[in-house]
Amino acid sequence: MQEKLPNNREEALKLGLTFYRTGKPCKRGHVSKRYASGHQCLECRKLKDSTPERMAYQRERVKRYAKTPKGRELKRRKRLRAYALGKDRRTTWADRTPKWINKDEIIEFIKSRPDGFHLDHIVPLRGANVCGLHVVENLQFIPADQNIRKSNKVIPETLEAAVCLLDIDAALDDLDK
Repeated sequence: MQEKLPNNREEALKLGLTFYRTGKPCKRGHVSKRYASGHQCLECRKLKDSTPERMAYQRERVKRYAKTPKGRELKRRKRLRAYALGKDRRTTWADRTPKWINKDEIIEFIKSRPDGFHLDHIVPLRGANVCGLHVVENLQFIPADQNIRKSNKVIPETLEAAVCLLDIDAALDDLDK
């Protein structure tokens, strides 16, 4: 759906909008919406913001801000919010590692990772429909590009190999005995 934007800057400013559309190409040939505040084409702005120099400048700015009292407070609040929502990676691993597990076994498994491979949880620690445990039986090494594509999804073929499925009727019969 195309959004309705005014055809000139004055109308956009009058309406309090951020963008307007001229339908004419900018000096670099982009036909896209423009900022009402400074006539700049949105595509040109994206190109300018994605240069290595600009990205390095932004990273440096964020680092400087993080050292200020206000930045430290913001970081602390984000960390507390993430912890409360269960989104902190460290707490997830800790919460998903059972007390009875041999942690040395996990460490040895992780150390044996081949180059170019990622450590992957067969059943993700925080999946959409299922959550797994941080145990050796739930770990595997897969190529980096496959792991990035997989994200926190469960692949049925891998899941069948990792999980033993119970026959419900047989389990209920055992309970009746």
